[in-house]
Amino acid sequence: MSEVLKMYEQFVTEENQLCRRIETLNIIQSYILHTVHKHGPELDMLTVEEVMLSIHHIQQDLQTELIHVRLEKSLLAHNHNYSSNLGVSSPEPPKEPV
Repeated sequence: MSEVLKMYEQFVTEENQLCRRIETLNIIQSYILHTVHKHGPELDMLTVEEVMLSIHHIQQDLQTELIHVRLEKSLLAHNHNYSSNLGVSSPEPPKEPV
């Protein structure tokens, strides 16, 4: 297996892990919102808001990291395609944004 393909696969793996982490945070936020809906006044809303904002900040950090990984992966595929003069498209179609 070529070094470029190994690097590309590492980017794909990292991208998948980041997407999974972001989706996990979305699920956690949904559970929190469901809990607020169910238990509203029993909860301290300031604490709930702080938790939601903390999750949001983690999501932003992961989204930023995901952008960097996708850019590096795309650049690697582009450079490989043009350096090999194959002119074929990237090894994998782009994923939908999270």
